[in-house]
Parts: sequence; C-alpha cells; structure tokens
Amino acid sequence: AFNQEKIYSGFIYYFRIFYFTDNFDLFF
Repeated sequence: AFNQEKIYSGFIYYFRIFYFTDNFDLFF
C-alpha cells in the first residue's frame, strides 16, 4: 500500500538532481 504519487515525484526529484548536475549544459 505505497503512495504511488510520492514514489513517482520522489524519483523524478532525485533523477533531476543527479541527471541535470551531470549533464547541465545539455539542457541549458
């Protein structure tokens, strides 16, 4: 009985931190 929205938003949050910091100039 996990909260799917919390898991999904948490995954996106950490993904954005790690992915954007490693590939910052690909998006900006």
